Amino acid sequence: MFDFEDSFVQQLVNKDEQAFARFYDMTIDVFYRYLKGRYFLSEWDSQDLLSDFYLKCWKWLWAYNPEYKFETYVRSILKNHTKDFFKKKKSIQLKDEHMSDGSLVEWSEAELLDDLQKDFDLESIQQTLEWLDEQSYDIIYMRYIDEMWYDEISQFLGLSQDAVRQRLSRALKKVKERLWVY
Repeated sequence: MFDFEDSFVQQLVNKDEQAFARFYDMTIDVFYRYLKGRYFLSEWDSQDLLSDFYLKCWKWLWAYNPEYKFETYVRSILKNHTKDFFKKKKSIQLKDEHMSDGSLVEWSEAELLDDLQKDFDLESIQQTLEWLDEQSYDIIYMRYIDEMWYDEISQFLGLSQDAVRQRLSRALKKVKERLWVY
């Protein structure tokens, strides 16, 4: 999704304020869309979470290991920071795209049940999805809730489109098998 040049990353690691401002401008829309699309957050919570995330990035730039992609490092900070935000709550709350006011916090049942043969109740599906590994969960969520195309998921996760398709297929198979057992 992002292609940060090595010289730019080095400026960030050296805490160049202008480079960080450019980094912010390059990433804010994508990260905001990720939070708003994936989690049921108020405008205030989204902005607060992102503000804290950028502060955390600034603080932890020194720990970046250049053996890995900088984008992966930054996405890890965002994901971990978001998880910390939700640890206070019993479970991650996802928005139901069918509610006009967004008041009901559930999976988008119509989209998930289409692929899960409409044979299972929403609660069973949600419990089964929470059982998946993080990447499988993310891929299913991005495809069916965020309605992202394979190329978008591929760019976001840093995987090939074939790998995304394969992992999605395997994840859905695991979900179906687990649902049929229960």
